[in-house]
Formats: sequence, structure tokens, C-alpha cells
Amino acid sequence: MIVVAIIGIVVAVGIPQYQNYVARSQAAEGFSLAGGLKTALAEYHDTNSVFPDGTTDAHTAIGIEPAGNIIGKYITGVEISNDGSGTITATFGPASQHDGKFLRLTPTATDGAVFFTCTTDIEEDWRPKDCEEATDDLIEEKKWAKNKQCPKGLTASSLAGKTLDDCKNDCGALGETGCCFFNSRKKQCQFHAGGTSLRDANKGTRHAILF
Repeated sequence: MIVVAIIGIVVAVGIPQYQNYVARSQAAEGFSLAGGLKTALAEYHDTNSVFPDGTTDAHTAIGIEPAGNIIGKYITGVEISNDGSGTITATFGPASQHDGKFLRLTPTATDGAVFFTCTTDIEEDWRPKDCEEATDDLIEEKKWAKNKQCPKGLTASSLAGKTLDDCKNDCGALGETGCCFFNSRKKQCQFHAGGTSLRDANKGTRHAILF
């Protein structure tokens, strides 16, 4: 009876520990696959001073495989955004304990170098080190691109937003695909319907973001 009790205790303790180990290993695969694209993305930015912005497919522009080809045992794809923000997103598939969740690396270009911040909606106990909590809220995750504006020739609607965040939220609330433009000097917010790319504005008071 004592032996049976001991075995029961070992099983009760060991199985959860093993499951935690497996979950962390699966999360690490996402971090590794996403991290493998950082160098190519940083080199693209060093050469062009911007991240891929829709002029061509981001993966083609950087010279890497399509998102659907960058897979693992638990990852169904790793994609670089085409909106000028340069985010790298790994998506977990049904073979993992994190099915439907994501791990995202967001770049920041500073003084000629590119640094990456990791965010994920994986449970805290299983996140890779230095990965912060995030939700896949499209408005919150989308980043403004400085010194950018929307392409010409699109139907533009003026919105009420008088700050960057207000403008982003107003554009996102429309639920449409397009380009959101904000001029912080004029406090002007516009949504350009159907926009799929950004273009240079050469003015620090201008910002744009894609939805």
C-alpha cells in the first residue's frame, strides 16, 4: 500500500511538470522560428530605411520563404507584416497546447540598429523569457509608421480623432481595410478606404497605419 501511495504521489506531481515542460518547449519553437527572420528583416531595414510596406510582398522583398513554408512541429506559419511595422508573427497550430495563439516580435529601429520586443497571448507560465503579455486586438497591435502617409487617389474620409490613439481607434472602428493617416501638427485624421500600402511623407508630423 505504501508503494502504491508513493507511485500515486510521483505520478500526481510528475505529469503536470512534464506537461509544463512540453508547453514551454512548444512555445520555444515559436520564438525560435520567429527569431530566425530577425536578421533578414534588420538587413532589409538597414538597406531601405523602412520595413516592408506593401510595395511588394514582405517575404519576397526580404528574400525569404512564404509564411506558409516557415513551419514547425507546433507552428503553422511565421509571417512578416506588410504594413510598414515589420512585425514577425508565429501562429501555433492544433498539434500544440497553444492552438490559435500567437508569438510576435515587433522591431524598433534606433541609431542604426534594430531591436525586437516579444509579445504573446500564451499563458504566463509557458511564455519564453522576456516575452510580455499581449492580446490579438488588431487596433492595439497595429503600429503607427512615422514619416508615412497613405497613397494618393483613394477615397478619403475625415474622422474626429485629434490624437494618434484617438485617430487609430476611430479608423479601426470603421471595420474596413484601408490606410489611416494622422497629421499631428494639424491634428487631422483621415481614413483612405482600400489602401494596402504606405508611402513616404518626409515630415515628422505625419503618421500612417494600415487596417
